[in-house]
Amino acid sequence: MPNSSLLQDAELDASKIRKKDKYRLADVIELTCLQNADHAISVSEGLDEQLGDGEALGGIYLPEEEDGDHANSALDAAEQADGRNLFQEDMQSHMLARSSLFGDMYPFFINENFVSLKETPSASHKIYVFMLLASNLAFWDRAYRQLLAADFEILAAFSIRQIFPRWRLKLFGTARCAHLDAYTGSPREKIEAFAADTGLRLLVQGEELQRRGTSGGDAGIDVAAWHPFDDGAAHMPVLLAQVGCTADEQTMLEKQYSTNMRRWASKLHGLMHLGCMITPQCYRDTQNSWPCFTDVQSVFLDRFRVLRLLAEQAEGCYALLQCRDAVESIFF
Repeated sequence: MPNSSLLQDAELDASKIRKKDKYRLADVIELTCLQNADHAISVSEGLDEQLGDGEALGGIYLPEEEDGDHANSALDAAEQADGRNLFQEDMQSHMLARSSLFGDMYPFFINENFVSLKETPSASHKIYVFMLLASNLAFWDRAYRQLLAADFEILAAFSIRQIFPRWRLKLFGTARCAHLDAYTGSPREKIEAFAADTGLRLLVQGEELQRRGTSGGDAGIDVAAWHPFDDGAAHMPVLLAQVGCTADEQTMLEKQYSTNMRRWASKLHGLMHLGCMITPQCYRDTQNSWPCFTDVQSVFLDRFRVLRLLAEQAEGCYALLQCRDAVESIFF
């Protein structure tokens, strides 16, 4: 296991985060709060530390003055200050909305412009912090990225089990947990085993099937769940989930295609399924809706929905995380 001081050693560089991605900037404020020795920070200080003092807002840099062209290139100081104040107010509103959404599950206090960590953390608070870390893999070293991603696949699987407690569930990816069944082998072998489990007829043949026989990966599915009629016939209720920690909005939304009905109907005859995208991102705007509502094309579980599903079994799920020592080191 890597050194547990991942947060203390990290440089929380938010220069590439778009100003409009307030849900990601809110993460940076929370991470900065956790990184501070007293676990407290103002919203404005969190933004200033990460985005520069008067130089940038959300990765959009202000133009520098050029000699002889002051009128055309320089921003009026008062207008610049107003812009920063408005942006900080928007971020404060976003943080308050997030606090209201999560309620008791939220590990931070938001008092006007001030963010502080709650003193007595619950298991839900720790899982929230874990998903905060998993949402920002670029800040951590490679060893931690792999552990965080694998741990989140496990939490995602347990969140599906909460929705469908009587369904069978198997992992397709590389993550492993003693309390969850998993397909093994190549993507081809996993697809063939899944087809056998669900009474489906495999349509992928010839060269395409051979290509899947030796490559690594999960065939585009991380978790499969279905109602076990065990009658050997197809057309049973099925859910296929893609689990992704990616921070890039476009990539996250494109991952929904991995479990698209049309994609898999051409590979497995008799498959009638729901596609599901599961992300540790708190993909919310100030109204706690999806920022790009029309681009969400599948069942969508983000940080709030996963945590809400796991709330009743938070202690047990948290105990399964490989990264829990790193999370513990943040609180204590």
